[in-house]
Amino acid sequence: MEIVIVGNGPAAVSALEVIREFDRDSRITLISQEPVPFYSPCPLAEYIEGTVSREHLFLRDEGFYAALEITTRFGWEVVRVDTAAQEVVAVPIAEAE
Repeated sequence: MEIVIVGNGPAAVSALEVIREFDRDSRITLISQEPVPFYSPCPLAEYIEGTVSREHLFLRDEGFYAALEITTRFGWEVVRVDTAAQEVVAVPIAEAE
């Protein structure tokens, strides 16, 4: 089976963890418009002020996705979902503009 997760917020990350807990074999692809792994926007002001490091923003790093064998498409946008064909079409953000 192939699973596509669109988005990279708390629900998506939780879904990845639960899916992998019960299914180690399915191929999983995560598509996110954000160009970076899962992060918290809460400390952005402190990051801009320079009081916290960039790394402090991230709640998961690239190693999280690699350990779960997730194919990531950071900085990509879904342009079409065809439920009949069970197909998701996504392109890099630069190409979507």
